[in-house]
Amino acid sequence: MVLKKSETPIQAAKRETLEESGISMDSDFITLDTTASIPITGFKDKHLWIEHPYVIPEYSFGVNAARSEILISKEHREYKWFQYSKAIKHLKWDSNKTVLWELNCRLTNIDPKPYC
Repeated sequence: MVLKKSETPIQAAKRETLEESGISMDSDFITLDTTASIPITGFKDKHLWIEHPYVIPEYSFGVNAARSEILISKEHREYKWFQYSKAIKHLKWDSNKTVLWELNCRLTNIDPKPYC
């Protein structure tokens, strides 16, 4: 997700969620603590950008999609629903695994402090 001018991370997340899945911007979003930095080389349309940063900050959010019909954009071919234990195995990037771990802890009310 790339921020548009004067757009906050949560505003961008809501816009992108609507554009890519059809989930309403009025849905319940959860702002997560997890952030990461992604090298610009990871974006295929980087040549179209006006600014040329070296890294893009990655902000993380969850959204309640229980009452939503998912309508994926042409950017995607499919989506799948998984239990946490299966979903974590399908993720490639460590930052995505951390996001999913945090979201799972928050949704299940797991206090991570005893595990630190």
